[in-house]
Amino acid sequence: MCIRDRPYIGQSFDSEEMEKEKLQFNHKEQILEVLKKIVSIQSFDFNEKIIPSVVQTHTQLSTIKKEENLGTLQLIALFGDPKTLIEKFSTPEKKEGENI
Repeated sequence: MCIRDRPYIGQSFDSEEMEKEKLQFNHKEQILEVLKKIVSIQSFDFNEKIIPSVVQTHTQLSTIKKEENLGTLQLIALFGDPKTLIEKFSTPEKKEGENI
């Protein structure tokens, strides 16, 4: 949706557009719920395999959008402190680039 297509204050959204946004929101919520259930199983081996993948996805999405991705931060928080886990599992190439 481009800026000129956005509704003005007082103008209502297209019902089709609202439905699409509701579906996207529900989809994201369902994904989070499934992942919360998986994490609640507390399988150490599984968690140790999935955390690096979630951190990498967070880093990629944050880089693309130029802001923190709140959805992946919520996922990381299920495993512990997000800041600590991001630092622990960030890629070596990124760490080397920060030291330059």
